[in-house]
Amino acid sequence: MNTTSNTTNTTALIFDERLEKAAIGLILANPQNLAEHSDLLRPDCFHIPLLEKAFRAASALFNIGDEVSIVSVTSQMMKSAEESERETIPFLLEDAEYIATDLTQARPIFENLLDLANRRKLSLTFSQSAIDCRGTSKPLDEVMEMASRSIREVIEGSATKCSTLFDGLKEVYNIVNQNLNPEARVAGLPCGFRLLDTRGGLRAGNLIIVAGASSMGKTAIALSMVRNAVRAGGKVSIYSLEMMPQELNSRLIAMEAGVECQRILNEPLQNSELSRVDEAIGHLQRVSGTTYIDARSTSNIDTIIASIRAQKQKNGIDGAVVDYLQILNVNMKSGNKEQAMGEVARRLKNLAKDLGIWIIALSQLNRDRENPCPSIDRLRDSGQIAEAADVVLLVYRPEYYGLTYPKPFEDVETHNTALLDLAKGRSIGVGKAVVGFQPETTLFYELERLPSRAGAAPWEE
Repeated sequence: MNTTSNTTNTTALIFDERLEKAAIGLILANPQNLAEHSDLLRPDCFHIPLLEKAFRAASALFNIGDEVSIVSVTSQMMKSAEESERETIPFLLEDAEYIATDLTQARPIFENLLDLANRRKLSLTFSQSAIDCRGTSKPLDEVMEMASRSIREVIEGSATKCSTLFDGLKEVYNIVNQNLNPEARVAGLPCGFRLLDTRGGLRAGNLIIVAGASSMGKTAIALSMVRNAVRAGGKVSIYSLEMMPQELNSRLIAMEAGVECQRILNEPLQNSELSRVDEAIGHLQRVSGTTYIDARSTSNIDTIIASIRAQKQKNGIDGAVVDYLQILNVNMKSGNKEQAMGEVARRLKNLAKDLGIWIIALSQLNRDRENPCPSIDRLRDSGQIAEAADVVLLVYRPEYYGLTYPKPFEDVETHNTALLDLAKGRSIGVGKAVVGFQPETTLFYELERLPSRAGAAPWEE
């Protein structure tokens, strides 16, 4: 084993030249090793640049069905080789082939190679974290999240998470049996809206995108869902990039008390209102669940993800709300907004799956003045947001535009109501429902009966 010092990163890179050559030799001797041991082999297993290029060349030939041999790999490498590399390549591959002639088992070689690659990655991670900790230019949460992410990548790249078809069938069979008993159904926390609750509610591992144009009530519907989830015993952490904690708290109190949010914050309350607010605060304190609000004013996705991880570890949260995607910053070299939003959505989805929680992320929709009725293809900045999401819920209040509902709700009263459009539901399907809305308290709620628009026939489901 060789150790060389990288003065730029002030860290040690660990590698074994003979082991890397042996791996390339085994691939040249039997290209099927690329397929049989694909769980172990990857480009960063090779620290020596020319050997990494040899691996990439062999993989490229194998993937298109061409012959993989010392001649073909040499030819492939020569196409992009620098002048200084041309004389070295044939001798390097011959040496690799010679070393592999005495080896009978490939997997132990590849396992050791992956082990060294993971050690290099951890060494670089810890060295970079040490450098970041010496200064104060990066928030500590961001430093911890970057280190945690690298460690998780090593863990995920080192162990298989495969299960057999039998295991999967057995699990589904158990779910089917449990669903026969309504009281024992496997489901998430209720959000208070039948459109979702009849499909399992807020499920662990799900990324739920709540989207709408400005002033449609995205934050209000998310808080209404949180209120119902907490009432059912859930623990939820909220991250708002636009509202102060007192604004969020006052909205939750307003929903519970039925007192206008603006009056709670800005005006002397009447005795009857004070009584209702006191009662609401007492009730919110007594419910079995808990709401946590992160008061830090940050739009850095690393900081928010680190906080969600900490909340899961410390307080055992069931879910989190992020308001909203388009304000978040992600560390990417590219300035492409679509790629950045896609990256944010994927990281939130991976976080939900990793921690076993649900995450509600709010998103803006692009405006359409001719047809303001929302659609999933109008998610602002990125169609990749919808791709990463398990659920996309669109919010629409036609009253805001002086319009009526689209079919089949064209005869439903628009005053103080809203349309919830389940535009995407991975494994749960799609659907639409009209719900009630109290603009004074910003509360969305389930309607027992849909009100008919003036002059229209009574609504019948």
